[in-house]
This record gives sequence, C-alpha cells and structure tokens, in this order.
Amino acid sequence: MKYYISDLHLFHPAILQKCSRPFATIDDMHRTIFQNWEKKGIGPCDEVYILGDVGMYHEKEIGKFLMALPGKKYLVTGNHDFKNIHNRDFSSAFLWCRPYAEVRDNERKVVLFHYPIEEWNGFYVGSYHLHGHIHNTTVTHIDRRYNVSVDVINYTPVTLDELIAQNDVK
Repeated sequence: MKYYISDLHLFHPAILQKCSRPFATIDDMHRTIFQNWEKKGIGPCDEVYILGDVGMYHEKEIGKFLMALPGKKYLVTGNHDFKNIHNRDFSSAFLWCRPYAEVRDNERKVVLFHYPIEEWNGFYVGSYHLHGHIHNTTVTHIDRRYNVSVDVINYTPVTLDELIAQNDVK
C-alpha cells in the first residue's frame, strides 16, 4: 500500500496555536500521530510519502521518531526541511529525499510536491497531484489535486483511494 501525509511539524510547539491544532502539548500531537499511524495498520513493506515539513531543527529527535514508525518512508521536501535533510539522523529515516516526485499508485500517475500547483505533469490525461504546505487553508478546487496536510486528514496517513472517496463526497 501507498500512503501520503504532509506538514507533521514534529517538535514545533508553535504549530499548535498557529494552525489551531487540537492538542494541549506537542507530546500529545506526537502521540496521536504515532497512534494513528499504528491504527492505520501500516506495515514494514508499505510506502509512506511525506510531502514536506516534517519538522525544522531537532534533527535527531525527528529521525528517532520517524524510525520508530512502520513503513518505508520517502520525503518530498518542504520549506521547513531544508536544514534537516543534511543531517544523517534525519535523512536516514527515508529511502530518499527529493523536492519533487512522480509515482504510480494502482496504475495511476501521482505527482508529489510540497506546494499546491495549478497544473502538473499529466494534468490533461488524468494524473493526480498531492501536496501539503497550506495546512487547513482553502484553495480553489481543482479536480484530482488533494491536500494531505495533517490538519485536513486527521493526523493520519491516507491512501489515494481514500482521498478520491472523501473528495467525491463533497
């Protein structure tokens, strides 16, 4: 299985207030993310694409946190990851770190980028674009473009099928 998530902002206490996250402490948020990841049933062979802003600074702590989570993790870097990716404790949690990626998910092309974009490779032939960065801010709806910020996916990695089903309901 492939899962997607963005904007964890681990070890970043100011994010609680900035994004009105429903946690009393950053430890509460970490615990919820960890528990949700486990409840989802992500296994060691599943792939989890984190679309940026894992955290800024606290490289060792973030690396340790991520290594404890199941699954093969990949990072599409965001604006808060620029310093951490040069730290071995942080980067070793990922099979790769890139600013942009294209993957196949059940025969569907998926463009992964931290920032929402208006058009992407394969836009006119049915490909999907997953992003983060904007947290819970609303942007103009574009078919097949989905925000995977933790703030809108209940702090839980999601599949492309879940995103499609959730957004077709709206």
